[in-house]
Amino acid sequence: MAPTLTPKRDGRVRARARVRDRARAVIRPIGHQSDTAPMVDHLEELRWRILAVGCVLVATFAAAFVSRTALFDLLNRPIDGRYRIQTLGVTEPFFTAVTVAANAAFIATIPVLVYNCYRFVSPALSAQQRRAIRPVLMAVPALFCSGVAFCYLLILGPAVTFLLGMGDASFDVTLRAQDFYSFASMTMLGMGAIFCFPLVLFGLGKLGIVTSSALRRHRRIAYVLMAVVAALLPTADPVSLLIETLPLVVLYEFSILLVRLGERGMARRS
Repeated sequence: MAPTLTPKRDGRVRARARVRDRARAVIRPIGHQSDTAPMVDHLEELRWRILAVGCVLVATFAAAFVSRTALFDLLNRPIDGRYRIQTLGVTEPFFTAVTVAANAAFIATIPVLVYNCYRFVSPALSAQQRRAIRPVLMAVPALFCSGVAFCYLLILGPAVTFLLGMGDASFDVTLRAQDFYSFASMTMLGMGAIFCFPLVLFGLGKLGIVTSSALRRHRRIAYVLMAVVAALLPTADPVSLLIETLPLVVLYEFSILLVRLGERGMARRS
C-alpha cells in the first residue's frame, strides 16, 4: 500500500511541486521554440524590409542612371554655362554618372526608408505613441526635400559663383566633373539634413532634455550661432548671407513651437 501523507506533509509536497513547475516555466532550453520564434520572426521581417528598400533603391538608381543626362543638365543649371566641365580620366565619366545617380536615388528613396523603419518598430509602440510619431515621420521627407530644393534654387548658384570667382582673374577656371557634382550633391544633402533640425529638437523635448522655455531664453545665442554657420557657408554678399540665415531662424522658431506643443500634450496626458 502507498504511504499516506499527513496534511502538513502533503502541503509541503505540493509547495515543492509548485516551485519546481515555476522553475521549469522560467528556465527553458535556449533552443526552445517559444523563445526563438519571436526573434526569428523579427529578423525575418527586418530582412524583408531591408530587401524591399534595397529593391526600391536599385530601381530608382537604374532610372536615375538612364536619365543621367537630364540630371547633369539639372546640376549644370546653377553655373548657367559660364564654366566648362571636363573629365580627366578614362573611368571618370562612368564613376561620376554612378555617383550622381546614387545620390539622386538616395534622395528619392528616403520616404520608403522612413516608412519601413516605422513599420518595423510600430509593433513595439503603443497606440498613443504611434499617433504621436506619425506626423514626425511624415515631416521628415517633406523637410528634407524642402532643404534640397532651397539649396538648389537659392544657395548653390551664388556659392559656385563666389568660390570660382576668387581666382577668375588669375586662373583659367575649368571645372572637373567629379569635384563639381560631388560638391553640389553634398551641399544639397547637407542642407536637407539641416532642415530636419526641428525634428531633432522635438525629439529631445519629448525626452525632457530640452524645454521650450530654455530655447526661448537662449534665442539670442542661437541667432549668433546661426549667423556664424551661415557665414561659414559660401556667401558672395550680405544678401546671400541673409538668404542663408533666414531659413535657420525660421527653423529654430518652428522647433520652439514643436517642443511647446509636445509639452502641452504631455501635460494634458499627465
